[in-house]
Amino acid sequence: MYITRSRTNRLVSATHWNGTVWSDGQPNATNDAYIDADYSTVNGCFSCRDLYITASAVLTIPTDLYVKVLRNVIQTQTSKIIIKSEGNLMLLHKNPDVSTARIQTEATFKNHQRLDYEFISSPISGITLKQLSPLTLDNRFYIYNEATNAYLAVNPNSTLTTKGHGYFIRTPNNFSTDISDFNVIIENNDTGSITGGLETVLISRLNSGNTIVGNPYLTILDFKKFIKHNYSDILSFVQIYKKTNGAQGSNFTQHNTTCNNISLAPHFLRSFQGFFITKSGHDLSPLLFTPDMMLTSRDFTPPDRFYINLKQTGIFYPIGGFCYDVEKFPLDFEEVFYTTAALTIIDDGYKIISRKKTFNNSGIIPLRLLLELSASYSLSIRDISGSFEGLPNLFLTDAATGIKHDLKQSEYTFTSDAGEYLARFALSFL
Repeated sequence: MYITRSRTNRLVSATHWNGTVWSDGQPNATNDAYIDADYSTVNGCFSCRDLYITASAVLTIPTDLYVKVLRNVIQTQTSKIIIKSEGNLMLLHKNPDVSTARIQTEATFKNHQRLDYEFISSPISGITLKQLSPLTLDNRFYIYNEATNAYLAVNPNSTLTTKGHGYFIRTPNNFSTDISDFNVIIENNDTGSITGGLETVLISRLNSGNTIVGNPYLTILDFKKFIKHNYSDILSFVQIYKKTNGAQGSNFTQHNTTCNNISLAPHFLRSFQGFFITKSGHDLSPLLFTPDMMLTSRDFTPPDRFYINLKQTGIFYPIGGFCYDVEKFPLDFEEVFYTTAALTIIDDGYKIISRKKTFNNSGIIPLRLLLELSASYSLSIRDISGSFEGLPNLFLTDAATGIKHDLKQSEYTFTSDAGEYLARFALSFL
């Protein structure tokens, strides 16, 4: 999401953490949070407007926990934010002020041994590549040259990290042939700045179109949203280098919108993760990273829901529709909610959501239709995700014709007089 700045005449409240309690309750999106003493999100994840870290306080964000900041991060020089591997600091403003932010962040790349490589991106820009892996030999840091379709060695002591770029780095030279973790810990106490807001990386296609880019954020990135934002400029998959030294087979695993096979990371790209993208055209274009791609947890799963469109012949946009959702729909826009047994489609706008607490794929879902005109219509799937995506069929039964039609195969067309229809249509999965 993009957060707009508050009006100057609006009174903004604040709550302070004193080491034991919050002065005015746990922070939320309407007030500022002051961390005046050490705090860990083990005691509670939170959202806030502006985040202040004062004195010598330390804010710690462990794995799978988060802090959401809607505007700016303001810190003293003696304070610190520590983000553990796969912890999440979500900066949701499109252009946050993070000039005083002092961050220590880390990543753990599992199952490596001596001479292995990893794609790595830095969420702190302006530090030397050497800081990502001080014990890696200087001649084992690479970028990828798209024009020559080859890796190019760079001097890690003079090459600075750039937002959204990825690097090919060998494991520390003191690694053995035993499998161990490749740990990366970086900070911006002396140099470097963190990434927040909208970020772009210019990409082109002179040869293969392959480029190593990377998650620029201090939080998990939603892969499908990344592809959705950039689908006109890149092919709809990314590739991640996953090979233990000496192993047989491909060096890469592919992650696309229909098959998620990155080990331990379906649906998301972690902070520090570098990956190959492939440019689809020959023009110079920006690869876009946006705050709404951010996720709070590795446990993200796509919502269990499907959308049905109602169209009228001769009108090239939906005149109505509904969303069937199983208690996961994000409340990020205004809708009208119906909790009756029957789903409802009204041909005066696309506004209906039916939210259910549970779902049984052997059940029948009644469908209620309100139509203003006698005309030819069609019902079709607009989108489907979660457990519904994995089911082989979504049947629409028309009691007036006796037809049972699979909407996953094609739309269903029918004619109808104006009126209210309570029992003509029903949905089922078997």
